[in-house]
Amino acid sequence: MPPLTPQNLILSLLLIAPGFIAFFVAVTIGAVESEVSNGRVLIVSLVSSILVDTLFLTIADFAGESVNDPYAFQEIIFGSNFSPKYVALLIGLSLLLGLFYSISIILDLQGKARTLMWSLSDKNRFPWQPWEGMMQDSAVVQVQTSDEELVKGFLHEYSRAERPRQLRLKTPQWFGEQEWNPPEETDVLLLEDDISRISVLMTVDRYEEIAQEMEEGE
Repeated sequence: MPPLTPQNLILSLLLIAPGFIAFFVAVTIGAVESEVSNGRVLIVSLVSSILVDTLFLTIADFAGESVNDPYAFQEIIFGSNFSPKYVALLIGLSLLLGLFYSISIILDLQGKARTLMWSLSDKNRFPWQPWEGMMQDSAVVQVQTSDEELVKGFLHEYSRAERPRQLRLKTPQWFGEQEWNPPEETDVLLLEDDISRISVLMTVDRYEEIAQEMEEGE
C-alpha cells in the first residue's frame, strides 16, 4: 500500500475528481431533479473518472509522455516535465464528458435507446411515473381544476418525480360557466391541490408538425 503523503492525496483527488466534475455538470445542466442515491453518485463518478483518465493518458501518450506503467499519471502530473496544460486538459475532458451526459439527458437519448430495444418486444416498460411520462410528450394541455373550472394553455414547466405535482401554463385560457380570459395573464401556476384532471390537447410531435407546415406555407 503506498504511503499516505500529501502528494499521494493530491494524486488520488486528481484521479477521482474528474468523475465528480462530470457528474455535477450533468445534473446541473441536465436539470436532474430526482434525488440520486450516494451509491449511484459514487458508481457514476468512478466510471466517469476511468473514462476521463484513460482518455487523458492516451492523449498524453500521443504528446510524447511515457505511459507504460501504473505510475504514469503520477509522473505526468508531478514529474520533471510537469506543465499546467495537463491539469487544464484533465479539467477540460471532465467538463466535456459532463456536457455529453447533459446533452444525452436533455435529448433523452437513453429513453430513445430504451424505446428502440423494447420495440423488439410486445411489452412496454417506462422509467417514469405516468405523470412525467404524460407531461414530457405534451405541448398543449387542458386542466380541470378542483373548483370545476377548465384552463388550457401551452405546457411550459412541470414538476418531476418525487416532487409535488405542479404545472406552469403559458397564455392560459379559462373556461367557467361562460368562456372568459383573465386580462394580462401570460402565465398561470397550478399547484397540486388545484389539479383534478389533465387532458392532452396537442403533443410535442404534433405541435412541431404544425409549426413546420406553417413555415413551409410561408
